[in-house]
Amino acid sequence: MDQYWYWAAAAVLLASLSSGLFGVLAIATGRMPPWQRRRTPRRPRLWGYGTVCSSAGPALWAVSFMVIDSDIAFSALALVGLVLMVGGGLLQLFAERSDPAQP
Repeated sequence: MDQYWYWAAAAVLLASLSSGLFGVLAIATGRMPPWQRRRTPRRPRLWGYGTVCSSAGPALWAVSFMVIDSDIAFSALALVGLVLMVGGGLLQLFAERSDPAQP
């Protein structure tokens, strides 16, 4: 494999870890990053868990790309990473939904 792919995987890993830090910050403090506050999610901790899951997917892909040589194991980890990304996105969506109207 070309060395380019390892640099690309390292960039994805760095971006995923920095995104995950904002999720950890939201879980620990219950506050959102400043550029996300205009959406005003009802549940910032749930948004943090969704961000951590969403950023764990590409990080898992990048680490598996750098370490694993088997195509079957890489495909399985890529599928797990995809499930994490979609699940994290759903958690973020649920965090931004408003509460149902009370009669």
